[in-house]
Amino acid sequence: MRYDHIYFSGIGTFLGEPEPVQSAIGRGEYSLAEARRSQQRAAAVVDEPPDAMPAPLMAVHAGREALRDLATRPDSILYGHVHHQGFEFWNPACYLRDQLGLPAGPGMALTVGAMSNSAVAGLELAADRITSGKDDAILVAAADRFGGARFPRWSTDRGIVYGDGAGAVVLSRQPGFAKLDATASWTDASLEGLHRGHEPFAAHPSGHIEVGLRKQQWLSSNSRAVVQARNSAGVTDVVKRALADAHLDLGDISFVCGPHYGRQLAHDQILQPLGVTEDRSTVQLGLDLGHLGAADQLVAFHYLTVSGAILPGDHVLLVGAGVGMTWTAAIVTVTRW
Repeated sequence: MRYDHIYFSGIGTFLGEPEPVQSAIGRGEYSLAEARRSQQRAAAVVDEPPDAMPAPLMAVHAGREALRDLATRPDSILYGHVHHQGFEFWNPACYLRDQLGLPAGPGMALTVGAMSNSAVAGLELAADRITSGKDDAILVAAADRFGGARFPRWSTDRGIVYGDGAGAVVLSRQPGFAKLDATASWTDASLEGLHRGHEPFAAHPSGHIEVGLRKQQWLSSNSRAVVQARNSAGVTDVVKRALADAHLDLGDISFVCGPHYGRQLAHDQILQPLGVTEDRSTVQLGLDLGHLGAADQLVAFHYLTVSGAILPGDHVLLVGAGVGMTWTAAIVTVTRW
């Protein structure tokens, strides 16, 4: 869908400190074989105890930065995450709204459950609400914190290392530093089992999450080639439709901000299906941060703006992919600093 008057008014991030891959290898938490495959250099890690810096508090820091210079307060908050947020039976979006000092009133405090696609999908949901007149401004945020025995960031998956970070953007009708031109989404639920594996349903959260094992279990009776073909179809469909609605071609895009997978997976699942070279992507940034759950694209876009890598008039493509599987593409044009 095309949008004519939806703008990025503010943006903010919060990141853990970079921990080199060599440290994890030295502790026996990461293998040399996986390091060669992913080419990961470091991961963003929050060393403080989880109760001192839970993921929702990281989102608060990112949200405060995004709101810092804005007179307009958001009507709604759309919050995305992948991993545990500190409590069960709880709404972290309401915590974020309260901690940002937003008063009671019309609007939503909603958790977007699209896993790693939650932030980019959240942009589409936010833009639709603003276009329909339900809200004038919306904060879209995402945060995740991994690690520990339950979710070992270095070894739970294959080809992907998980980092700690948060990102937040404000969409509004008021002209800002960038404009949201178009979005598109695609779902292929036939891949749902890829992240469930053969594990039985459980009444309570399991004590240990092994993402790579679940994938291995499911792929023992399903074709990798089919998974790759369906992923390619999802990625290319959303990008093609978003570009068409934005009246742009892929050659007009300066940078692609995709999931922060390891280098091989980023090429296999995002760059190669689109026919995009690595120098037009933020893959290298991801190799220093790791996969930040739902916040990858917001953090990457923030990096492009503050580093001076993009200038007014440049077009940026945000591509989200989430467990299930779902894909969302968003086309953004830089308007000013």
